[in-house]
Amino acid sequence: MKNINIAKTVGVITASLLVTGCVSTCSSADKVPQQEQTEPVIETVTEIPKQEIQPLEEPKKVEPAKKEPVPEPKQEKTEPAKKEEPKQTVLEQHVENIQNPLPEQNSKKEEPKPEPQEEVVDEEYSRSIEQIADGSKITHETFSADKKAVLELIEDLKSVMADQNYNEWLKYLDEESIKYWSQKSNLQKAQKRLPVKGLKINTLEDYFKYVFIPSRTGKNVDEIRYLSDSLVKVVQIRKDQEGRYVGDTVYYNLRKINGEWKVHLPEL
Repeated sequence: MKNINIAKTVGVITASLLVTGCVSTCSSADKVPQQEQTEPVIETVTEIPKQEIQPLEEPKKVEPAKKEPVPEPKQEKTEPAKKEEPKQTVLEQHVENIQNPLPEQNSKKEEPKPEPQEEVVDEEYSRSIEQIADGSKITHETFSADKKAVLELIEDLKSVMADQNYNEWLKYLDEESIKYWSQKSNLQKAQKRLPVKGLKINTLEDYFKYVFIPSRTGKNVDEIRYLSDSLVKVVQIRKDQEGRYVGDTVYYNLRKINGEWKVHLPEL
C-alpha cells in the first residue's frame, strides 16, 4: 500500500509541473492555438516485495538400512530319475495273465537251507552213537544234555589237577575204580607202563600224581562216544590236513550213576 500512495503522489506533482510549464510558455508566445492537452501516462512501478530468504535446512543424515541376512536357498535332494519300464502291450499282459493267473500260488517257496552247524551236529551225533553195542537208544536231546554235563565235569577236573588236590579228585571217581586201583598189584602193573622209569606207584595218590595228571594236562576234548546209555568215552578228534575226521584219542571214561557222571578208571 505504501508503494501505491507514493506513486499517486509522484503523479500529482508531475501533472502540476506540466500545467505550470504550459502556462508560462503560452504567455510568452504569440497566441498559438491552444493544443489539446493530453493527460500524461503515468507508469506506476510496483516494487516486488522482498521475500525473506530462510536458511536452507541441513539435509538429514539418512542411516543406511541394515541388510538382513539372506537365507541360503535350501538344496532340495533330487532323486535319481527312475527308469521307466517299457509298458507291456495289452496283448502281452493278457497272455501273461493266462499263463500265470495266480503268481503267488505258482511261485515255489524257497526252503531255508540248513545251517552248517546243524550238519556238523548231525555228523557228531552219528559218530557218538555208532559204538553202542547193547542196543541203547540215544536221542538228540539226550546226546546234547549228556555232552554239556560231561564237558562241564572235565573243566572242573582241570582245576583239581592243576591244584593236585587228591581228596577232591576222589569225589569224581566211581567206587569201582577206587577199589581196583587201591590194590598194590594193579598199581605195579601201571608202574611198568610209565614212560619215565624209576617212579614208584604204591598208592592211589601216586597214581593220581604220576599217571592221571601227566597224561591229561594240556589236553582238550571235543566229543563223547557212547558205549551204552550209561558209559561214554570223552575224546579229542583227529583230522587230516584237509580237515577230515580220521579218528579219536581217548582221555576220559565216564559212567553215569544215579543220573550223575563219574570218572571210571579202566582196568588193565
